[in-house]
Amino acid sequence: MTEGTRSLSADFKDVRVRAYLCIDNMFQRLRIEDFGGSAEVLELFGTLMKAMIGVCNVNKELFDVSSSAVRGVLDCVLRAEKSQRPNIMVCVNADDLMLVCETAQEGRCSSTKMNICRIICSLALLEVSLVAGAVEFLYLIATSDPDMRICAEAFDCIIDLFSSDDYDGVMHEFQLLEKLRRAIPHFQSQYRAHRKGEARMLAATCDKNLRRFIKYKAERRV
Repeated sequence: MTEGTRSLSADFKDVRVRAYLCIDNMFQRLRIEDFGGSAEVLELFGTLMKAMIGVCNVNKELFDVSSSAVRGVLDCVLRAEKSQRPNIMVCVNADDLMLVCETAQEGRCSSTKMNICRIICSLALLEVSLVAGAVEFLYLIATSDPDMRICAEAFDCIIDLFSSDDYDGVMHEFQLLEKLRRAIPHFQSQYRAHRKGEARMLAATCDKNLRRFIKYKAERRV
């Protein structure tokens, strides 16, 4: 590859990175109708999913920013009224999801892992058949990752996933409350070992929310 070709390739990659970040920013701020409606959003989501899957084992930076864009679209969809939401699941393949999760777990990029946690949570909120697999994946990340920011994000996703009472049956089958009670002491020691800062504050807030979540759900069972 010549120097000119390498330079052109790098420039093209930079454009792709910026484009993905722009997509994420737009979907975080706008509504489905601002993009032309559910059909247009569904088409874009399918394109972004394919792009993310295509780069997950190839380019860490593009995997990171493409996962941000996918996360942004899903956040927008979840903010919409149910009648306005596109059928996102027609673009989702179980094998592809497994590949993305495994690749994120093996990687070292914290933002990518947090994006994938949020993507899995959002998809499960849109499709009940994914809830059992989602909580298993999120709990594994929350209790095994060495980065407390990732653990906090995974725990937050679990809380969001079961914040309504619709999926309590899955929660009880997974014995989630018992597992969370066992996981909290390790999580507390994990973030208390760090110096004061934003990451520790976020983890401490997550800890409080976890204990409130456990208390609320336990009282519902009585």
